[in-house]
Amino acid sequence: DWSSDVCSSDLVTIAAQAHQEVPFELVVETLQPERRTNYTPLFQVWFVWHQRVMPVIEQHGLRFSPVEIEIEAAQFDLTLTMSEVEGKIRAGFIYSTELFKEVTIKQMIGHYTQLLEKVITHTQCGILDIPLDHEEHALESQMLASGAPV
Repeated sequence: DWSSDVCSSDLVTIAAQAHQEVPFELVVETLQPERRTNYTPLFQVWFVWHQRVMPVIEQHGLRFSPVEIEIEAAQFDLTLTMSEVEGKIRAGFIYSTELFKEVTIKQMIGHYTQLLEKVITHTQCGILDIPLDHEEHALESQMLASGAPV
């Protein structure tokens, strides 16, 4: 039963959200990480869950609705954005083309989809005990360790 793992991550998430108003610049200033021009100082991967979708608003004869914007440049090495829209989970990856090839991102999408499917079907075991295909992941880990775009 991985409910204890979820509860633990829920507590961490709630604690983090309690401090979400702290400006990122203040966090960086306080931690004073080593700075380099080729990556952000604290993390390279960003996960975004949009809790709610913006509604269409109509006022004074004007209609305001959300618009999806195509992002031209990745801010981080890899970003995964997810949200629930009309009962379905939507996801999108934004990635550095200097680090990743499109085929690699498509593989990541497939692996992530498989992982989510296994989480749904293996609810009685711990999240770390969910069986994964390790042979394929071992090869990908070797490729990533080489430093070449994957």
